[in-house]
Amino acid sequence: MSRDSEKDVASLACCGRQRFFNIECWVYGKLGGDDLKAALKAHGMQESRLSQCASEFRRQKKAWKALLARWLIPDKNDLKGSQ
Repeated sequence: MSRDSEKDVASLACCGRQRFFNIECWVYGKLGGDDLKAALKAHGMQESRLSQCASEFRRQKKAWKALLARWLIPDKNDLKGSQ
């Protein structure tokens, strides 16, 4: 990787479309729904990616909970599910 391409990857303007698809996928993974699926397909998201969105969302949620656990107040609903 050249220094120029490394600089591009670190740029805020870099990878905007990929970032957009990631966020769309996580939203779909959380909410689901045929209308949202149709909209994402119309934007160019592949069916193979759509099928992974729910698991991507769960991984993201689990990672954020682990990262922030020491600063979060436990959710009573989470405690019920762990018993």
